[in-house]
Amino acid sequence: YETKSFSTCFGGRTAASLIESIPALVAALKELGEASGADIVEDCLEEIAALAAQHNGAAKSSGAGGGDVCLAFFGSEEDASAFDAAIAKTGYEVLEVELGGDGVRSEHNV
Repeated sequence: YETKSFSTCFGGRTAASLIESIPALVAALKELGEASGADIVEDCLEEIAALAAQHNGAAKSSGAGGGDVCLAFFGSEEDASAFDAAIAKTGYEVLEVELGGDGVRSEHNV
């Protein structure tokens, strides 16, 4: 599996290359889960990923798996909007997020 391509693509390549890298990453995580007996890639992720693919995108779990949050990536606002409309009909909760915030930091009061 080419899991390194996801981090490489996320770090600066095109949206298309990032979207193309996600299915291999999810497949590797699924294989790891099956080999270890851990539920890393749940059925709901596969459902969301299939819906994202129908709208020219891809989806992956955001953390260690097991039912937390799924991230969906799209190359255009139109595709993302079409996915939003479709996912709204499924009952899944959609969280609006943005990249570029301050992130985690340590603050010391002296």
